[in-house]
Amino acid sequence: MVALTAVTTTTLAQGPRRQFRREAFTTQTPMVHDPVMAREGDTYYVFATGMGIQQMTSKDRLSWTVQPQPVMTVIPGWTTDSVPGFGNHVWAPDVIHWHGQWWMAYSCSTFGKNGSAIGLLSSRSLASGAWKDQGCIVTSREKRDNWNAIDPNFIIDAATDTPWLVWGSFWDGIQLARLDSTMHLAKGERPRTIARRYDPSYKPTEPNPTSRFAGTNAIEAPFIFRHGDYYYLFVSWDYCCRGAKSNYRVAVGRSKNVSGPYLDREGRDMAQGGGTLFLEGDKKQWEAAGHCAAYNFDGQDVFVCHGYSATQGGAAMLIQRNIQWTSDGWPLLATEAESKPVGRQDFVKGADVGFLTGQEHRGTVFHDRQGRQRDCLELLRNDYKMSALRMRVWVNPRGGSCDKYELLSMALRAKALGMDLMVDFHYSDSWADPAKQPIPQAWQGHNYDQMRQDLRQHTVDVLRLLKRYGVEPRWVQVGNETANGLLWDMGHAEKNPEQYAGFIATGYDAVKEVFPQAIVIVHLDRGHKQSLYDWNLDIVKKYGGKFDMVGMSLYPYWAMEGHPELKADDIITDCMANIRHVSQKYGCDVMIVETGFEVDEQHPEKMDEGRRQLSRVIKEAQTQTDGHCRGVFYWEPQCLPGGYKLGAFNSNAAPTAIMEAFAE
Repeated sequence: MVALTAVTTTTLAQGPRRQFRREAFTTQTPMVHDPVMAREGDTYYVFATGMGIQQMTSKDRLSWTVQPQPVMTVIPGWTTDSVPGFGNHVWAPDVIHWHGQWWMAYSCSTFGKNGSAIGLLSSRSLASGAWKDQGCIVTSREKRDNWNAIDPNFIIDAATDTPWLVWGSFWDGIQLARLDSTMHLAKGERPRTIARRYDPSYKPTEPNPTSRFAGTNAIEAPFIFRHGDYYYLFVSWDYCCRGAKSNYRVAVGRSKNVSGPYLDREGRDMAQGGGTLFLEGDKKQWEAAGHCAAYNFDGQDVFVCHGYSATQGGAAMLIQRNIQWTSDGWPLLATEAESKPVGRQDFVKGADVGFLTGQEHRGTVFHDRQGRQRDCLELLRNDYKMSALRMRVWVNPRGGSCDKYELLSMALRAKALGMDLMVDFHYSDSWADPAKQPIPQAWQGHNYDQMRQDLRQHTVDVLRLLKRYGVEPRWVQVGNETANGLLWDMGHAEKNPEQYAGFIATGYDAVKEVFPQAIVIVHLDRGHKQSLYDWNLDIVKKYGGKFDMVGMSLYPYWAMEGHPELKADDIITDCMANIRHVSQKYGCDVMIVETGFEVDEQHPEKMDEGRRQLSRVIKEAQTQTDGHCRGVFYWEPQCLPGGYKLGAFNSNAAPTAIMEAFAE
């Protein structure tokens, strides 16, 4: 029988309040036990075992600021009622974002006994630090249960969007159970064993050196990670918490279903003692390592655990390594040199959503692929790993569409979700693109010097408005698809190249005047055309223009229109080659700031093909550009069919298969 505790609605207002150190400190070698990691906006969080749950933050996964206050300064009163002897030292948390909020599970126990409980917290934002007590998920009782309710890990079934919880330590091993929408055990659900250290018929001769109650089934700390078509179950074998005497190590198996069975590389069921060794101490740097987690950050799979340092007397310290994959889909641990975090040089997935405000005003209601109503930005951020928005801004648009106030409104929404912002200055009252770059009506008749001042003043005004409301864009485009210049004819690149470069320089200086750290982008179309980029950027450089990054548009659909000899894959290949060329020639990074693929609901195979092409773009932008492509933005993915054909949503305002490329 599994005991449940009713949910409380108060925010951690029970139990004793404890005093904690008052000052944060920063280190690149944090001591930590049982770490899990999360990212919100540009900040990484580690939560770990400690009084009230230890927490630390980082902008780059290199330097960690250990926070003076734990997650829980007040421990819920139900914990000591459920677990006699529990002393507020909270073990092995896990954290996940699901359905618009963060959920944290944590362990209440006493060492070596299975009178334990797994508690639950919820929060709308990690940055807020405000967590609500949601009671108990599951308890275990001595002499009642042959398993131990500690070391929880959440996993979401991708096929059904159903949450599950996996947990366990010693006794009969690793347990799994389905949860309901409140993150408590689903009605009628009973735990089932999915992994053991040994075959049940095997009886080790050596006793457990840490507990006379737990037995010798030395397996714990499960973590399930989805990669490709499989769910991978990582577990820790043998004994932790003995400093330099620890012999912890990590094993893995996989299954195509969350519920298992999980088989190792030789086909042995982990429930019968199977498991492929993944990590163990080298006795030089680490005596042992375990209690792991795994994540995908910007296309890179990352393995996290604690290790017992061989040079620091067995102290438990944070380990981070990249995960590599064999050709048959098994994980390998990269070396430390191959795994060094690169900080803010992350790979960004984003969306241009300039039409979104108008869609919402017209009553469009967005849905996820399961048919649930969702806020569009929240859906893009949480289901499709988009960490940034791109918004265009016009000078004096008719009706206010795409003006600076609409930009501000969307920027504030992005900030609330922890998303970065790219501002795309068109320097026109309406669309500016390769076919047209019209001068704003209010600037017409001005000479070159006056128009440079117009451009500067407009740029500064818009950015100061954002700054006034606490919004700091990460990137700013000075012009949109300026393949042949901007502000025609005065800034036409072919007719007046020096003035074109002068406008770019003016825009650059105006951005830096307000936001010195912003990355200024020059944006051209036809990313597969190397000759275009050489011609245009040579002009910019020759006549004193400045930029920090080059933005590219990549649209195989438009490139092939009227050119039956061209193929989408060749266009993508040429674009990747051009990214390498531009980054080397001009000494800067590149970003694909616009792309899109055809939605045709009468021919679903076209969306499948679009997903394949987009998946290739995202993957090769990260792996085939020598590290110089910093991201991919989809132009107006939330557009519905019938208007713009290269959106990525269907007529029900729900994502098509194309969007799945961002979630891979």
